[in-house]
Amino acid sequence: MIKFFRKIRQNLIMENKTGKYFKYALGEIILVVIGILIAIWINSTYNDYKEKEVETTILKKLITDLESDYNQLKVADSINQEYLEKIRTFKNAIVKNNEVVLKEMISQQYGGAQFLGINPRATTFDEMINSGKLYTLSNAELTDFCIDYYELIDTYSNSLSQIRGEYRALFFGPNMTDYWLTYLEETKDKDAYVDRFIENKQSTAYKTLKQGTGWGELIMQGTDERIKQIKQSNRNLYNLIAEEITKKSND
Repeated sequence: MIKFFRKIRQNLIMENKTGKYFKYALGEIILVVIGILIAIWINSTYNDYKEKEVETTILKKLITDLESDYNQLKVADSINQEYLEKIRTFKNAIVKNNEVVLKEMISQQYGGAQFLGINPRATTFDEMINSGKLYTLSNAELTDFCIDYYELIDTYSNSLSQIRGEYRALFFGPNMTDYWLTYLEETKDKDAYVDRFIENKQSTAYKTLKQGTGWGELIMQGTDERIKQIKQSNRNLYNLIAEEITKKSND
């Protein structure tokens, strides 16, 4: 093809057809430019396809991580409800001086508030941050949702760590020694020991138990709200990713 165009140029020059030669040269330049533009378009289209393919793969991995998190959150929510109901029952028994319920729950080793942590499956998210792909997603809203979701979990985990430390210092501290001794008594003496503990409502251990139960309920209410918030954030992000994957598959 190159030899063919070269021969045409040579013939035009030899025949002294300068006007036609310049027209031909102009046409040849235009053809070259068009060829370059087509090559650029093909290359760009291919790159766009590969980028979309890579992004779709990442989003599918991320949606799998979110599904794993959601299953964990459902379990945490369910268990948290059980613990919250238990601590409320104990608190009401203290307020109403229901010694029958108190004795029953203490005998069953009532341990105060329970705080459930969340261990997210963040492999894909960490990979997106390290590779910079988080900030090159075609949907900017998706980037924001990802950041908000994982920041929400980090905030919860950090606050939970502090709460656990403070609560343990109170509920398992030296002021509660007499309470925890109920679990060290022999079976034949345990009921009598629990009875004496409940009757002595002015003891440091009983007052601390009452304080820890009331405080624990408030904390667990906040924990319950935060877990539900994270669950909702998880579903919002999951749905947005699912829509994005569907959109890319239809493009």
